[in-house]
Amino acid sequence: MQNLMVPALLVCEILAARAPAVAQTHGDKASLSNLKFLRDHAETRGFSLGRPTKTLPTPDGKAVLFLRAKARTPKLELYEFDVASGNTRLLLTPEDILKGAEEKLSAEEKALRERMRVSLGGFTDFQLSRDGTRILLSLSGKLYVVDRASRAVQELQTGPGTLVDPKFSPDGKRVSYVLDHDVYAFDLAAAKENPVTAAGTEPVSHGLAEFVAREEMNRFSGYWWSPDSHFIAYQETDHTDVEVWYVSDPAKPGDPPYPSRYPRPGKANAKVRLGVVPVTGGDTVWMQWDRKRYPYLTSVQWEKMVRSLSRFKHAIKKSWCCWKPTRRRAGPRRSSPNGTPPG
Repeated sequence: MQNLMVPALLVCEILAARAPAVAQTHGDKASLSNLKFLRDHAETRGFSLGRPTKTLPTPDGKAVLFLRAKARTPKLELYEFDVASGNTRLLLTPEDILKGAEEKLSAEEKALRERMRVSLGGFTDFQLSRDGTRILLSLSGKLYVVDRASRAVQELQTGPGTLVDPKFSPDGKRVSYVLDHDVYAFDLAAAKENPVTAAGTEPVSHGLAEFVAREEMNRFSGYWWSPDSHFIAYQETDHTDVEVWYVSDPAKPGDPPYPSRYPRPGKANAKVRLGVVPVTGGDTVWMQWDRKRYPYLTSVQWEKMVRSLSRFKHAIKKSWCCWKPTRRRAGPRRSSPNGTPPG
């Protein structure tokens, strides 16, 4: 400790000796702040506005889609860059859809954006169909499908409630999302919505990633399409024993605090399990592993593995599961709890 204090004291003495010299050189005109820089830094969000984000090449490699905000307007818009010509065109703005109305966010979507460290408005994410012809966007709690060629916008008539995590099915025929704690699928050709899971509630939700997955594992989705678009694997999260904290909005002191499930260190954690269900609904087949020893679901990859992370030992476990689909349900053909691929 004594060896560390000597250099620190020397630095303090040097700074103290230089302070009068600086004051004498600049006199009363010396300024310790640059108000223009501080204002520019705040208005441009740390000079990040105007940068392309969420870049996504089209399947044919001829274009790149991305989101970008104006230099001093914190609202993301959708752009397309043409590789051959090097030209960039604006595909769609939030104003094109809202028509002057104010963007509205549910408390759940605000919490999700906080976990994702997203502080901008407008289009914060988008999905591209596998053939590259259509774009899926979410704005102000509603879903829109955009035709790339014509820029025509179709609003999907989904049911009432809080809607998050929209995705195209791999075959592009459906759009999935979580609506009030259950997974739904929207048939684009028939313009019809059907529930995939049922009986989801706030304490026991379906298709939503829990707090720990979002905050610590960078996983923000709680359901996954099968490659053939016939099934969906989804996470069921039981928050019954997790503490509820109430978070208020300083900008709106008149609003009641928002209840949030927060697993403090040493307190009860959410209980998570993984199931597979046909996209048209039906019985769920639950995947089995030692959830008490491995309570964290880190990632899900169809036809590969499910990994769960031990809460205390940080051990990785690989569970293999082969699914044998039939007309009405998916059934596990074999699973190996010791991490060995089934034969």
